[in-house]
Amino acid sequence: MDKSYVINGDVIFYPGSGIVSSLLTGNTVKLNSPTAQLLEAFVSRVGITISQSELYNIAWGEKGSSVTPNTLYQNISLLRKALKDVGVTGESVTTVRGKGFIFTMATVIENMTDNEIVKNISLECNDNKTKKKMIIVYSIIMGGCFILILLYFFIKSQPGYFVARKSDGFSFSHINEKCFIYYDNSNDMNSIIPDIDVFLEGTLSSCQVYPYLYISLSELHSTISLTSCKNEIINNSKNVCKTELFYDFDSLNR
Repeated sequence: MDKSYVINGDVIFYPGSGIVSSLLTGNTVKLNSPTAQLLEAFVSRVGITISQSELYNIAWGEKGSSVTPNTLYQNISLLRKALKDVGVTGESVTTVRGKGFIFTMATVIENMTDNEIVKNISLECNDNKTKKKMIIVYSIIMGGCFILILLYFFIKSQPGYFVARKSDGFSFSHINEKCFIYYDNSNDMNSIIPDIDVFLEGTLSSCQVYPYLYISLSELHSTISLTSCKNEIINNSKNVCKTELFYDFDSLNR
């Protein structure tokens, strides 16, 4: 499963692949790596000014100190154009003079969603001849989802429901205080789990509200992504989550 963000209800962004797509027309743009890193930082902190120096570190990591302001502005310009090409209207990234940049979109919703959604966007925009068939297919899918949701709550209500398992690309690791800790399957976390627990001590106070913690690492940009949710992430279920990015995790004992 890939993390994704829905921007203003009609554009979806996949940080892992750098793909930005319109949910209305299917138009798709592939961002380069620095531009995708910039957009991920912006959607994670909507309405918050991010300094230029921080953006250098986010987009280029250790090489950020050698990147010129012109290169940063070019990537900001590419980001604005990409968002405009997939249907985002108005000013998406605003320059705050002397401070940095701010992402000004009205709404950004984070989802955990399947890679296949990217491939299926074009199918949702088929010509009128297939609309009736698609309505039937969607009705079947929605009916199936409804049955699965009922089954999920039935199973969850039974004694002994909790079982450590792999789901949505994350593996359950352990319980720390009242938090359920999950790690990204694509990362080898075993060697640094004790250090991660120390790192998490500052966040455990919010476990009563967001008890499910999903942690992934980016070796390329020395970034820890911490997604905290009110409920366990389950396909097709609503959830309330927040995502925080932390940099320079190389200080952990590896």
